[in-house]
Amino acid sequence: MLRVAASTTTEHLTVSDEYRYLLDTFPAVFIGDIGKLKDYKRELSIDPNVRPVVQNSRPTPLYYRARVEAEL
Repeated sequence: MLRVAASTTTEHLTVSDEYRYLLDTFPAVFIGDIGKLKDYKRELSIDPNVRPVVQNSRPTPLYYRARVEAEL
């Protein structure tokens, strides 16, 4: 026999306590509107010697395989 109980009070208390902790610890974060990150630039270092991985969604048709191999 299987008994299903829909008691989620402990889960809500945990989330609520965590939320309350965040509100109390960092009140300035939760005041005002949602904005954008301004005056911040992220520099990406890309290695030109690494070839990107290309994953085909399906095999190349036989008709095009010679052209694809020649191109590669």
